[in-house]
Amino acid sequence: FSKYYDCRSRRIYIFEAPIDLLSYIQMHDKQDDSTYLGMAGLKPNMVLNYVKHINDLEKVILCTDNDEAGKEFDNKIIPEIKKLKPELEITIEKSKGKDWNEDLCQQNEQERIATKVTINRTNNKGIER
Repeated sequence: FSKYYDCRSRRIYIFEAPIDLLSYIQMHDKQDDSTYLGMAGLKPNMVLNYVKHINDLEKVILCTDNDEAGKEFDNKIIPEIKKLKPELEITIEKSKGKDWNEDLCQQNEQERIATKVTINRTNNKGIER
């Protein structure tokens, strides 16, 4: 598994895979007071272990894949987290596509096309498609 751990963490972001964690960070500003966990699969015990041992934790953000397995995991883990620390705020943040890496690839492709159009207009060559 993969993680960015900060002992001052107030939030923990939970991802199904390390590549999704890295994709998310590339698309969003990394929060200094947060821990980022890439589970390399759906591993409830790993999540519960982190939640249990981060003392100043205030919020859990579930960023699992936007598919049936990810949604099922979210529905099962939320009550378990609440049993451990009922005071925690829990949110679900889903990618637009199947996962965060797919979203990043889409974003990069759109930026590449926009850059190509801008360059071609500057060179008065017209727009390539």
